[in-house]
Amino acid sequence: MAPKDLLIIGAGALGRRVGRSWLAHHPQARVLAETRTDRFHPALREDGMVPRLRSDPDPPAMPYLLFSVPPSSQDDYAGEAARAVSLWLGEGRLLITSSTAVYAEEGGGRCVEGSPLADSPRAMRLRHAEECLLTAGALVVRLAGLYDHERGPHRVYLRTRTSPRRPDGLISLIHYDDAASLCVQALSRGHAGAIYLGCDDHPITRQELVRAVVCSQRYRSATGPLQACRFTGAEGPLGRRCDSAWTRQALGWEPTYRRFLDWVDETEEP
Repeated sequence: MAPKDLLIIGAGALGRRVGRSWLAHHPQARVLAETRTDRFHPALREDGMVPRLRSDPDPPAMPYLLFSVPPSSQDDYAGEAARAVSLWLGEGRLLITSSTAVYAEEGGGRCVEGSPLADSPRAMRLRHAEECLLTAGALVVRLAGLYDHERGPHRVYLRTRTSPRRPDGLISLIHYDDAASLCVQALSRGHAGAIYLGCDDHPITRQELVRAVVCSQRYRSATGPLQACRFTGAEGPLGRRCDSAWTRQALGWEPTYRRFLDWVDETEEP
C-alpha cells in the first residue's frame, strides 16, 4: 500500500473528479472508487481508478478516505458513515463531504463555518454523520449548491414552468470542479476535527440565475427560446450568504469559477 492511497466511498460526479485530481497530484497512488452500481466503472478505469461495488467485500483500510455519499441514497446513512471510519487506517486524512443545508440561517444573512446549525430532519441526518466522523478524527467540507453543465439548480429550473418559491431567494453555489479541488486540498492540508466551507462567495437570487441561463449562449435552445421559470412566492426563507473566507485562507484554496454568472457567460461548451 502506498502512503497516498485513497478510498472514495461514493465515486459519483464529485468523487470521480476528486479521484482524477488526486491521481494527477499523486501518480503512484492507488485510488479505489466505490459505487452502488457498475454503470460508470469503465469511465473510472479510464481515469486510472480501481472501481468497486458497495456490495463487494470490504477492502483493506486505507490511509486516505473520502466519504461522499448523498444521505438521500442511503437508508442507514449513519451506519455508512461508521463503516467509513472502520475502513480508514487512522493516518493520512478522512474527509466527509456535507452540505450547507446544516446551517440554520434562512433570513438572507451571512453564514460561515461555525454558524448556528439547523435541527430539521435533513440537517440532523447530516450532522449525525459529521459527528460520527469528526469523533474519529476526520474533517468536514460543507458544500454549497453544486453545479456543472448538466447538474444543479439551474437545470431544475430549466425544466420547471412555475415554482412556489420566492424569486429573491438566495442560492449559494460552487462548481463541481472547484468542490473537487477543495476536497483535494482538504485531504492534503486539512486539520483533524476542522470544518471547512465550500462556495464561490457570490450568492445569486433564483431570478438572477434563471435570467442568466435563459440568456446564455450555452443553454440557448436550437428549437427556440428557453422557457424561464416563473417564481410565485412572496414569503418564505430568503436563504443564506455563504462566506468561505476562513476556509480559503486556512487551506490556501481559491475557486476557478468565482461567480455563476461568469461561468455562464464565459463558457459556451460543456
